[in-house]
This record gives sequence, structure tokens and C-alpha cells, in this order.
Amino acid sequence: MPAIDPERQRNLRLEVWRLSVPAVVEMVLASLVSIANMMMVGRLGAASITAVGLPQQPFMFAMALVIALNVGTTAIIARSIGAGRPELARQAFRQNWVLSGFVGLFLALVFWCLARSIVIFMGAEAEVVDLSAGYLRLMSLSIPFFTLSSTVLAALRGAGDTRSPMFITIVANSLIVILGLPLIYGLGPIPRLEVAGAGWALLLARLYMVTASTYIAIRPQGVLRLYVRGWRLNGALLRQTLLISLPSAAEQALLQAGLVLFIKAVAGMGTVTFAAHQILCNIQSLSWQPAMGFAVAATTMTGQRLGAGKPDEAEYAVYQAQNFALIIAFSMAMVFMFCGRPLLLLFTNDPNIIEKSVSVLRMVAFIQPFQAIQIVQAGGLRGAGATRLPLVSTVCGIWVVRNTIAQLTLNVLHMDLIGAWIALASDQFSRYLFIQYLFKRGRWKLMEMQLPAPGRNLKHAQAGHEVDCPAGQANG
Repeated sequence: MPAIDPERQRNLRLEVWRLSVPAVVEMVLASLVSIANMMMVGRLGAASITAVGLPQQPFMFAMALVIALNVGTTAIIARSIGAGRPELARQAFRQNWVLSGFVGLFLALVFWCLARSIVIFMGAEAEVVDLSAGYLRLMSLSIPFFTLSSTVLAALRGAGDTRSPMFITIVANSLIVILGLPLIYGLGPIPRLEVAGAGWALLLARLYMVTASTYIAIRPQGVLRLYVRGWRLNGALLRQTLLISLPSAAEQALLQAGLVLFIKAVAGMGTVTFAAHQILCNIQSLSWQPAMGFAVAATTMTGQRLGAGKPDEAEYAVYQAQNFALIIAFSMAMVFMFCGRPLLLLFTNDPNIIEKSVSVLRMVAFIQPFQAIQIVQAGGLRGAGATRLPLVSTVCGIWVVRNTIAQLTLNVLHMDLIGAWIALASDQFSRYLFIQYLFKRGRWKLMEMQLPAPGRNLKHAQAGHEVDCPAGQANG
């Protein structure tokens, strides 16, 4: 732990807490809504659970590019604001928002056209194919809404505003449940749509998200303001964003591709086993989603403190975020260990699914603290712009550890669900060891981010006009 005077320690803890609470609330609510959605679909049977679960991993694989671009957006904006360059933060935000819109339209077209082929590739059994393909097509319509809104939320977090994303996400997630109940089960004149109803609820919630986030982006007050009039590409800024984003894109692509193969292997064990796996993933999210919220604070604090030339404060902030995350991780581990069966009964009354899952949930409890540490510390590394380090961790964890062990436990030893989760736990522990080593080594604190030099018309940029930002560079 770096040596910092007690007053600064107190201020940093308060700042970490201020940034973390909205992000954690946002992540936890997202997890609870996903759980509520799975509960609603779960009452329709194992086939419906599988139909909703199978498209998730291919969808996240395609979202890797957008997620990576958002990593660059958050890092550039946080570093620019920390260095006293709000005009550059605004320009990065606007540029990445336009690019994410084009990416979203392209991905929506691909998923709509290939929906049936994708779910067949994922190993869907005959009874599930049509249900799952229809759900995936509805998901595809929401992709442009997702890409645009997620870029706005990433930019706001980089600017230190975690409250607006929290409120937008609270309403959107509430809509998924409020609309899901009548659309899935039917109510009055609303027909019973079952799995398709879950898809429509998701689509309408994301339509709200893009509407609300765009309104936040175009309002005149605040550090960031979105304006498209007079927009043109800034090559220097795009190059810097890509330098940060491409390793993260590779990380996400490799992560999601590895998960696609892993999910495909689990789906090959049958509909009941895969349904149990989906329920376990939803339950486990109650632990790792809060850690993701603290990782948001770690990313923002690291970027801003390094931008201000205070690496020791950046390190201290990450450790404080980690400590907060560990409190939740240990608490949830106890719940998983001793309350597994009541948790599972909330999702399904299928005795086969419950019996498969109880012992696995006890094993999952042991990996929660290690998972929380690696998630938060990886967030700190990304905030420093050290996105290549989490990339190596992901390649080793998913491809070398998880999928290798899964091939052994599922295809050779035929261990069914417990074998899949042994592979998953081994992956998380290996990533913990690797990220812990890289973070403690401390080289990320020495990284410099080359920000494009300010344009001649700085005062116009601050008034909301175009910035002519040349291809020169200056240290932030």
C-alpha cells in the first residue's frame, strides 16, 4: 500500500465510495433484473431457459468491439479531464458515439440474417431452435440502441458521473421486469408471448436507454456535450483510442470466443444441464456484478490520478475499491454455501435442475474473493491504459485453463455440470494469480498516454463549437 497522508487517504476513500456506489447499484440491479427475467422464463420450462440462454454468448462476442471502444472512450476521457483537457474529452466522446452507431447497425443486420444458423451452431436441440432464433432476432433489433447508449454511459463514467448511468439503468432494468410479466404470461388484451415476450421487453427497455442517454448527452450543462453538427474525424484522437481499445477488443473477442466454445460444450450435455448452468450463472452474478461496479471506480480513479501525475493515489484508490468488493464477495460466498437450495427454488421447481446445481453452488462460493480481486485490479490496469495485460490474462485463463480442463472433465471424465464449473473455477483462480502479479509489479504506474495537442480554437471548443485538433501530441 503506498504511503499517503491520512487526510488524503480519507478523501480518496470517500471519492472511491462516491464513484462506486452508483456503479455498484447499477450493476446489482442489472443482475437482479437478469435473475428476475430468468425466473419468469424459468417457469416456462428447461427448453425456454435454454432458448433465452443460448444466444447470449454469441451476442456478447459481437459486442466485443463496442465494449472495447468504450474502454478506450472511458480511459481517454478520464485521462483528458485529469490533465485539464475537457475539450479533448468532448471530442473523443462525440467521435466514438458516431462510430458506435455505425457498428451497431452492421451487427444488427448480421444477427438478424444469421439467427437460426447461430443457435444451431451453439448446439440447440430441435425443440429449442425456433424459440431461440426468434429471441435472437428480437435481440438483434436492440443492438444499435445498446451500442449508442453504452458509449454515452462509458463516457459519463470516464468523466466521473456514475449517477446518471445508474438512474438510466435502474429505469431500463425496471422496464424489463414490468413489461416482461404481461408480455411473457399475457395480461388482458396482451397475448401470452412466452420467450418472445422476454425479447420484446428487452427491446423496449433498450429503446428507452438510447432515448434517455441521448438526452443526457445533448443537454448543454455538464463536462461532456454531444453535438454532431460540423463533425469530422480526428485521426490523432482515433489512433490513440484504438491503441487503448484494440488490445481490449482482442481480449473481449478471445474471451467471448472462448466462452462460446465453453457454452457449446455445456449445451452438448443436454437441455436440463444447460438450463442448470444458466441459473447458476445468474446466481453467481450477484457476487461479480458488484465487483464490476467497483472496477468502474478503479478505472476512473486510475485514469484521473495518473492524468494528474499522482500514481501513488491511483494505486491506493484501486486497493480501496478492491477492499469494498471483497466485503460483498465474502458475504455472497456465505449465502452460496449455506442457502443454495432456497436460491435455486426461486428459479425452478424442476428437481433434476436443483439436484445438479446445489453442490456446484457450494464450490462456486470458494472462488468469489479471488474473482473480485482480479476484476477490480484489472479495472485499474485498464484505467492506466495497460489493456494488453488483461488480454494476456484472458487468453491464458479462457483458452489454456478453462477450455482445456472442460475438454477433460466433460468429454473424457463425463463429469456433467460439476466438471464445467471446475473448469470455470480454475480459470478464475489462474486469472487472479496473473493479474495480482502484474498489478503488484507496478509498471502500469509508469505508463504515459500521448494525448493529441489542443487545437487553436480552444475557447470555441469550450463554448460547444468544433475543435481543430491537429495530429501533434503532448504528454497529458
